Amino acid sequence: MATSYYIQVILTLGVLIGMLFIIQKFTKGIYRKKFSGDIKILDRMPVDSNSSLVYLECNNIKVLVASNSKSIEVLHKWV
Repeated sequence: MATSYYIQVILTLGVLIGMLFIIQKFTKGIYRKKFSGDIKILDRMPVDSNSSLVYLECNNIKVLVASNSKSIEVLHKWV
């Protein structure tokens, strides 16, 4: 086979890898925008194997939440 064939294959693979790299960067940006919600978990502390305390912030309101396998309860809110 001629060397021009090898050069063509290498260039084609380079273009494909470049396109995949650009597509990956583009989809990461969409993923971040889609799943960047307003709720931030500031801290989490397990109490038992099935329950925990969660300190979170939502729209500049800080909330302490108790959660277990059966329910979720708001304990305190700070504005």
